[in-house]
Amino acid sequence: MRVLIFICVVALAPFLAPSQSRAAEPVSWERLIDQSVQEYEDPYRDLTMDHIDALRAILRSRHAVEMGGLTEEESQAASAAETDALAELARDGIDGNWLLEQRWVVMERRRKAATSGNPEVDGQAVDLAGFVIPAPPTEEGEAIAYLVPERGMCSHMPPPNPNQMIRLMLNGDWRPERLHEPVRVQGTLRISPSERQVFVVDGPVAMNATFDLDVAQVEPLATRLSQPDKGNDWIAELKKKLNANSGAHTGQ
Repeated sequence: MRVLIFICVVALAPFLAPSQSRAAEPVSWERLIDQSVQEYEDPYRDLTMDHIDALRAILRSRHAVEMGGLTEEESQAASAAETDALAELARDGIDGNWLLEQRWVVMERRRKAATSGNPEVDGQAVDLAGFVIPAPPTEEGEAIAYLVPERGMCSHMPPPNPNQMIRLMLNGDWRPERLHEPVRVQGTLRISPSERQVFVVDGPVAMNATFDLDVAQVEPLATRLSQPDKGNDWIAELKKKLNANSGAHTGQ
């Protein structure tokens, strides 16, 4: 009898145990950022425009000399310009030579800060609100769009950092109706960097996204922010292209 009870319990265990499916967790855009690489030494951060101009003068002078073909007078003028710029920086306690050597190091630190995604959200089911930017299908025919944290990004404003942009993998029938349509999306978020040029309003924009989101659910948000954008005229034309591409990929 005890053996029979044990067998029944084992058989029913998957049904009695708590569900293993994870509910989508609400996340903020800030949480997508890898905070471990946000704090770094940046000797360029507090420079004035005069300091920046002096560094540019040094680089221009050195480049002119390296390229060659200067007359003696031009070479002397380039050397004098470099010396004057270094002296100007030195008066403010700045080592121009050291600072120029650091520019590649600082560039890499800035790149990491702008592109690194938080590993804690990688592979997680998330719930996130933002603004959609329509995009043509991928070369493989996958329907996609992009999600950004602020309305106007990539059109009236520059694109956000890659770790503040998500490429939406649209699996269902939903497609954005307008540029910067406000929505709440749920799905699995993954760190999967992608780069693509997308035509938005006035021209091509580099859509560099750190994340992919495999969309499971989309909730359009009916707010005042959903008022038509003046750049929405191109959406109708884009829809025609999307439908044409979809037909081509399905063999219709």
